[in-house]
Formats: sequence, C-alpha cells, structure tokens
Amino acid sequence: MTMIPAQVCMLSMLLLVLLHVEGGRPGKINAVQTDGALLVFPRPPYEERAMMARWLVHETYWGVLSTLDQDTGEPVGGVVSHSDGLRSSPSGRLFFYITPMDELTQNVLVHPRCSYTISEQQRHGPGADNPVMGDGAGQPCGGLDPEDPACARASLLGRLEPVAAEDLQEAQTAMFSRHPRMADWPTDHHFEFFELRVEEVHLLDWYGGMAIISGEDYYAAAVADAV
Repeated sequence: MTMIPAQVCMLSMLLLVLLHVEGGRPGKINAVQTDGALLVFPRPPYEERAMMARWLVHETYWGVLSTLDQDTGEPVGGVVSHSDGLRSSPSGRLFFYITPMDELTQNVLVHPRCSYTISEQQRHGPGADNPVMGDGAGQPCGGLDPEDPACARASLLGRLEPVAAEDLQEAQTAMFSRHPRMADWPTDHHFEFFELRVEEVHLLDWYGGMAIISGEDYYAAAVADAV
C-alpha cells in the first residue's frame, strides 16, 4: 500500500511522541512509561507542605547544587541531576552521580553542608493539577513565571556524602533508571554516588511566605499514589 504524504507526516509525528514519552526525558516527567504503564503522581494541596516537597523531589530530574568553595568559602552553584528512586517508587532519598573532576564535588568533600534547589517549572505536561492555570494549560506551572509563589520550589539543606557500600545498589538503580545515559559515562572520570541527607527544607508553593520543614517531617511524608 502506498502512503500519501499526509499519512507519512502523521505517522512520523506519532513515532516522535511515543519515543519522547518512552524515553522518559525531562519535559515529560509527569507521564513516564514504567513497566508498560503511564504514571501520574497527583500534585498535593499547597497546605501539605512536607508532601509537596517529596512530590517535587520525585517529579523533577535536576536542580542547582549550592556549595562552599573549598579554598575561599565563597558560594558556588551548578546544575546536577538527581533521583529518589524508580519512577514507580518514590523514596525521598536524594541520590546523585557526580565526578571528583567537578568543583562542586571537590567542595562538598571539604564542606559537606550544602543546599539543593528544585522548581516545579521543569515539570511539563497537562497543567490541570496546578491551582493557577489561566490560559497556560499544558505549559510548565500552567504558564506562571518561575518566580511566582504558586509555581512550587524547594531548597533542601543538609550534608552531601558518598553513599555507603550497603546502599550503592539502591543508589545505582535510582539514578540509572531515571538517567539511563549515565550508565555509559566514562569510567576514567570516576563518577561516584552521593546522597543528600536532608535536615531541613525551605518550600514556597503558594502566596504568603515560605514554609520551613524539618528533615524528619520530609522523610515521614509520602507521595500520593500514582493514577
């Protein structure tokens, strides 16, 4: 059967969409194919601050790690990737895969205390679960500016430390399942798994000021079941 140009075009677009979703790329993190099922974790009510922090950690893939320079003590930040477990199993444990060639890694090995900032702005897809949409449905944060308080963001404070031997398998599974290309990164860069042990979370997800969440409350909270 000979396909007309319009049919070829539509088929190509469909294949691109399917590849984009199945690959689990940033920009489709609210609908990632896992074991044949599309998982969507509902956005918590803004009053559920600890749950919101856990949801943000699971729904995002990367953030800004802020450290203190090992020599001068000046603040130095950079973008890194994270994972808190399989797409289907949010744990709240913040794992990283970083190299000692990176100045951020060098800094935390001397000054482990740091902060890690993430934003709902990177979460693409249907905006219906954001309380303020306007005409921006389908855009990040429903079309809100990244600085708008209704576009949730969190800074997680604590100590970034190498993962203990007994947790290496969990860390590897968490990182490589959400960032599969990491498995092929060069071995001579000596990437290692780290974990941010969260002691406090500064969260802004609505108007009226930031909430401070203890590490205990953060870990005790749970992400709502996927639908």
